[in-house]
Amino acid sequence: DDVVSQMGCLQTQDREELVNQMLRLVGTNINYNTAMFYLEMNQWNVQAAVCSYFDLETVNSSLPGMIFLKDITIGEGESIPPKTTFVKTWRVQNPGPDRWPPGCILRFSSGVQL
Repeated sequence: DDVVSQMGCLQTQDREELVNQMLRLVGTNINYNTAMFYLEMNQWNVQAAVCSYFDLETVNSSLPGMIFLKDITIGEGESIPPKTTFVKTWRVQNPGPDRWPPGCILRFSSGVQL
């Protein structure tokens, strides 16, 4: 147990410093006792404690969402001749109660780029 505990925080054994590190990383959303709780739960490993905090504390937070409504231009199954320049337009909707953040855009992320 002692070896496992020491491996969890190789930089320092000072628990006060570990709590302060976690407070700096998480910010004003956490207090001293909560930081100590997460650190104890994670054998004083700051990285694991921060990850546990965000995993457990942000479960109910809402993230921006999007649902596809329909094709506006070039419908499903329509073909375009090779080497033809075209603009593809979709209608999407925000399904949540919160507005999308400023600057939010739809961007290609993976798959075959046309």
